[in-house]
Amino acid sequence: MTTTQAPLYLALHRLMNDLGFRVHDCTGPGKPLGGVCLVPNTPGGGYPDGIIVCWTPHDRLGRDAYGPDPARDRLYHTLQEVMNDDLAFLLETAGCTLQPFGQAGATLITATPAPGEQAEDDPDC
Repeated sequence: MTTTQAPLYLALHRLMNDLGFRVHDCTGPGKPLGGVCLVPNTPGGGYPDGIIVCWTPHDRLGRDAYGPDPARDRLYHTLQEVMNDDLAFLLETAGCTLQPFGQAGATLITATPAPGEQAEDDPDC
């Protein structure tokens, strides 16, 4: 994470907690638990520097002890799609500068509101 990304990451983490979402490390030991994932993005591939925000369902929803289950698979992907859309809406409502990221429904946050432009009830984002 760069020094320019750290304040944005912390503001987004605080906002997600304030909204009642659990932020988890989707690449580390907390991955199976699911929740909001915040990942620093380095510029490239047509995307600017920022923080990627996405939803990851709990691993239990994606697994079936008795073999593949198309209904659970649909539920897993539908939940991920709906939650990614809702997160983008909430972040936009909070005044964050954002754009779609990739093909899986993630959102790239590039800035929080400038001082004096924040959402009335949230001074962080």
